[in-house]
Amino acid sequence: IMFCIDILEAALGLQNYHLVYGILSAFDSAPIARLKSSWARVGDAPRTLLAKISNDFTALNNFRNYRQILEQSTDCAIPYIGLAVKDLTFIAEGNELYNDTLVNVDTLRMYVDLIRGLLRFQTQKYNFYAVPEIRMYLNEFKIMEENPQYDLSLVVEPRVPRV
Repeated sequence: IMFCIDILEAALGLQNYHLVYGILSAFDSAPIARLKSSWARVGDAPRTLLAKISNDFTALNNFRNYRQILEQSTDCAIPYIGLAVKDLTFIAEGNELYNDTLVNVDTLRMYVDLIRGLLRFQTQKYNFYAVPEIRMYLNEFKIMEENPQYDLSLVVEPRVPRV
């Protein structure tokens, strides 16, 4: 858990908001959230940091806190793609593309504004170099479905019988 909090903090520093949401989602998943004994070993400072980041990235109020963070971000960032897809869907479902036989320019403008907002983060590149060992590890990494994850969490922390 602490390792993932460290990665979360690094992702935030790199403005990799997609990874931030991924880690926060993993922490909320049943296999991880149920690890009461493991969570109890997490210190106060990391818990406070995690609570602050969770609050900053909550979906409440249409992701208001995250939208403010994104607005203040510099040119090099990785936005949370889930929100972009949500916004695109909202535009598509809530606005007609055509008014009679004419193209609805207001709808097109909304699409353009959204896409420009995402493209502004691609004006600069991260200054990373490839590490062959890490690349090989990630290429060979096997994604585990949630049921096997839950079974593994039961190995790490078996259920405590209720009295």
